[in-house]
Amino acid sequence: MRLSRPFMSYFTRLMSVASLTLGAMGASSLASADEVGGLAQGCFAIQSPDTGLYLAKRSLPFQERYYFYEESEEDAAHFFFKPAEQDVFLLTDKDGRYLSSNVPFAQIATDEPGLHSEWRIYDTEGFYSLRNRFTFAKLRHTYRQGVEGNPLRQTTVIYESHFRLIPQTDCRPYPEMSLAAQPVGEPENAENSTRLMQLMTGDVNEPVRGYIDAHSHMGSNLHLAGAIPGDPFHPYGVEHALDACADEHGPNGRLDIIGGGGKVHDTTGWPAFNDWPAHDSLGHSAYYYKWLERAHLSGLRMMVVYMVENRVLCQIQKTVNPAGWDDASGRCDSMSSVLNQIDAIDNLIAYVDAQNGGPGQGFLAAVTTPAEAREAIAAGKLALLYGVEVSEVLNCGEQDNCTQSTIDERLATLHDAGVRVMYPVHKFDNHFGGANTRNSADELVHLGQRVSTGHYVETENCDDHTAEYGGEPVHGFVYDSGIPAVPELPDGVIGDIINDAGPVYPEDEEQCNRKGLTADGEYLVNRMIDRGMIIDLDHMSARAAVSIMDIAEARNHSGVVSTHHWMMRGKDGPEDTDRSDDPLHETFQRLVRAGGFISPLNKDSDTMIAIMEEYLITHLQADYPGLTPAQLLALLPTLQVSDIPGVGLGADMSGLARQAAPKGKNPGYPFVNEFGIQFDQQGEADGRRFDLAVDGVAHYGMLADHVAQIRQDTQQQGKPYVYESLMNSAEQYLQMWEAAEQNAL
Repeated sequence: MRLSRPFMSYFTRLMSVASLTLGAMGASSLASADEVGGLAQGCFAIQSPDTGLYLAKRSLPFQERYYFYEESEEDAAHFFFKPAEQDVFLLTDKDGRYLSSNVPFAQIATDEPGLHSEWRIYDTEGFYSLRNRFTFAKLRHTYRQGVEGNPLRQTTVIYESHFRLIPQTDCRPYPEMSLAAQPVGEPENAENSTRLMQLMTGDVNEPVRGYIDAHSHMGSNLHLAGAIPGDPFHPYGVEHALDACADEHGPNGRLDIIGGGGKVHDTTGWPAFNDWPAHDSLGHSAYYYKWLERAHLSGLRMMVVYMVENRVLCQIQKTVNPAGWDDASGRCDSMSSVLNQIDAIDNLIAYVDAQNGGPGQGFLAAVTTPAEAREAIAAGKLALLYGVEVSEVLNCGEQDNCTQSTIDERLATLHDAGVRVMYPVHKFDNHFGGANTRNSADELVHLGQRVSTGHYVETENCDDHTAEYGGEPVHGFVYDSGIPAVPELPDGVIGDIINDAGPVYPEDEEQCNRKGLTADGEYLVNRMIDRGMIIDLDHMSARAAVSIMDIAEARNHSGVVSTHHWMMRGKDGPEDTDRSDDPLHETFQRLVRAGGFISPLNKDSDTMIAIMEEYLITHLQADYPGLTPAQLLALLPTLQVSDIPGVGLGADMSGLARQAAPKGKNPGYPFVNEFGIQFDQQGEADGRRFDLAVDGVAHYGMLADHVAQIRQDTQQQGKPYVYESLMNSAEQYLQMWEAAEQNAL
């Protein structure tokens, strides 16, 4: 069974304390990253400086063991050094077997990793000692030495624990996912993370060139009680991070209720990936760190990482599959889950650093200010900004007892943890305001509203600005049964939660949530503005969004965003019956005029180009209020690249959102991007190879293919300004954030 990241993190910290305690009793101090971290991904033989003998493997009955007995460097065991965390390594030989220890001072070969195969490495003046994480004992070479001047030729036993590491070139690499990306003009398969990161560096004093994913869910593998498998990393590598999902979804996948509706699927993981990841697979995470690296190399400069949780859906999934419930993931408590996800992403950053030589050496960096983000991006890193998107934000569901003191305390906790972006309201009405009314296709959301709040959405006729959501009118609907239709669940799951009649909304009338921003909602928004935090308006009722914009405008706060196309659409007026040309909502336009940031939910290239062009027109309307949309469209091709407003994308991957679907075209493999990096089809020779034309954006690394397709299509359609807008989006977000931060000061 797969060990959860939180468990491994806790256990690792526990073992670290023990190791340091033992170190204080006689071991040398921990080495710096320059000394020990530089061993990462290296190939070495281990030699005794006293006897000159090398560690080598010897077959014994029922077991293989390692001893210092080989005199030849060529015949010694050659170990690949794979970091499990900073200064802790897995050592595998040419047969792929692990140097392990299950009892002190005995080294055995094992086929599977574990604490018994983890070695904390110390450096003392060029010699290295290795302490086992399971036994706490050092790797030791024991030999006898004659006592000088003793006529009886007596010997004494020597225990040697400091060794030389002799570089080799013929190790068997540790199993790892390929990037399928390398610098143009360099030897084939030259996947060097450090060299690639150098190509992404820039000048901190110049505008950022590149795009932002303004809505991602990298920590989603830990929400819903661990119902979404697929980890960004695992100490033991890709085979464990992306192993079969049978524990979470059952042997045939039918227990994937939240993300897959109980649909049968092949649970096989890496490298076969028979059924997942996929552009329409909602129940699997697709943020493995190599996929993140590939996306970064495509020009992704920033990610807003929303920690996500939903207490109701978590409880349903936990009831459906208690065996797959990850108790370490923070249970279904929203605050605990959010903080646990932040801890896990911090651990991911440390893990990636370890793979590249030590603290600060990897391509990921968590940032809490725009200045930190600019410095990280200039250094060639992907800046991660933490956000929160939960229905019971601050554990303040509609039925929870929250005071202003509670709000202050919990908001401070999140801010101290690095959170700078937050939704005051998400899927359901909560203590702070009303949620965005959804249409009849979303029965599970309406059921969740009932469970979370004790009532269904209380509606009213929409205002004169609100027309539709997601291409459907906001007219009412009637459920066919007393309980909203949801995917088939085991007996008792729904009955244990709810057994009353479902909602009835007048089908011939517009229906919008009548709940707006509450008094405590106003308090929360003002406290966020005081801290220079960014407020996401997606997912909330039109009434609540209007109230937030009233506050933001009154306080000159630019930190308002719509990051994944979830605000209601507008209409021309109360007499308008033609919905084919509905504008963006007035509140959306107010957001842009206030200096906020906008990005649509990611779609296929052709759809994205059309939506981004519409968003660009909205930006220009704020700058040129006297021009018509047609005049603004004609203006776009005449603008200098630096004057094109930035519009990002919101992938919402693993946020229960489908990704860009395949449209039968790809950018042509291999392709080269503007940063001088060549990309080929990602995947392994013995597994699935991904093709944008066939798979769409199946995992996060395929943003590279997707952005290249947008670049090609905008050129062919005579709309290069759309691609330039995307590549200006990270800078646009940073300027919005800087203004919000400055206003707070």
